[in-house]
Amino acid sequence: MSVYLVCITTGGGIPILSRKHGDIKSLPFPLLASLNGVALFGESHDINLISTSTRDCRIVWRDFHNSIRLIVAVSNDTISEVHIHKLLDLIFQSMVLTVGLNDLVGQRNVERTKRDLRASYFIIDRLISLMSPSESYTNFGDLVGAADCVVFPESHLIQNYLESYVESVDSTYGCVMVDGRIACATKNWWSLHPDEINLLSLSVLTDNWSTLRDVPIFLPVKSPTVPFRFIVCQLLANVTVCSLCGPAPQLPAIEGMIQKNWKSTHNLLSSLASIVPRGFPSVPIDSNILGLILVNLDNKRVISSLQPIITDPMAKDPLGPTTRNMPNARKFDILRTFYRNTVGPIFPDHFVPTPHAADAKGDFPSMNVSHAVLKHPVGETYQCSEFHKCYALQHRQYQLFLLFTSNIPNHFMRNSAHRTLQLFLSDKTFQIIR
Repeated sequence: MSVYLVCITTGGGIPILSRKHGDIKSLPFPLLASLNGVALFGESHDINLISTSTRDCRIVWRDFHNSIRLIVAVSNDTISEVHIHKLLDLIFQSMVLTVGLNDLVGQRNVERTKRDLRASYFIIDRLISLMSPSESYTNFGDLVGAADCVVFPESHLIQNYLESYVESVDSTYGCVMVDGRIACATKNWWSLHPDEINLLSLSVLTDNWSTLRDVPIFLPVKSPTVPFRFIVCQLLANVTVCSLCGPAPQLPAIEGMIQKNWKSTHNLLSSLASIVPRGFPSVPIDSNILGLILVNLDNKRVISSLQPIITDPMAKDPLGPTTRNMPNARKFDILRTFYRNTVGPIFPDHFVPTPHAADAKGDFPSMNVSHAVLKHPVGETYQCSEFHKCYALQHRQYQLFLLFTSNIPNHFMRNSAHRTLQLFLSDKTFQIIR
């Protein structure tokens, strides 16, 4: 899917940034000015331009704090506007994460703000690239609006080391991640807004050029005007420990504390690293399941897997030579597309609003999407194609999305989904999602 993203000041129409994804040409300035001019024309007639569709694309306009205007144009796919607005929320928050709300909205020095925003390009590019299949990224937190997690049976042991380390750096915010997914975290880290947790995870994954780094960041919801120090240390190849600190201690002192607190954990962290790509311990789930997403809507956590069943590549697949060998990028695209087609149009969205998301009237964009509210609740839905089938289940505070092989009978998907959910909720090792 091709994507254009433009950020413009609402007062002077000055372009702040322009990004694109896909094999497309850069957006010419006259077209950029026309897109902004249409919105200005509507404002002069007391009309709030929200979105429009052409035969080939969909365009959405969004203003933040009456100062910043984001314009996004995406291929005219089946994506709901609920998820386009969620993408714009994340993009604006990633800009706040880098430069802070005052500098971004105040626009006292636009040229300096444009230069400072270059540090957010990695996150913004990753966010818009997730509209297409990805081999290098397999998380769903940005889409779901929840924190990506892994289920590790010995997480309580890592939690003890984490609490000791966080206390030594004079902080209460810390977590241990594996491939951008949280294995354990402090109470205050869990108290952050889900979007803040997701953006910090994306920052860890996109800016991984060093084993130890100290980056000033603003928390878009908790602290949009006062920066924290984001300390990230790579303990193993795909295992990192993160903390949010104040001015002290200095980075050399933190390096010594890391060595002191984590030097005896190599075997434990190696065991944690081996939990991916599955993301949870081996459990007896249905062999027809190719991928899954399990969301807890109350605590805003999600576990997912594109390889829930790890099989011997040399063994003969009873489901056929091509079914089990579906590439992860294809599974990733199918599950994300199924989620976007389900949450919003069928299931109500449960995104946690931020102070930046409301418009001048205090309403949120999802309220303006006509099909986001149904006359009756829907608890289950499914889709079928020639090569795969998908099933979604909503039970109490849980949502489960499953990708099945095409061989499974339609009537059996419901039974398999309920048994899988019950299996996860009854297993004590899945405490992080309960």
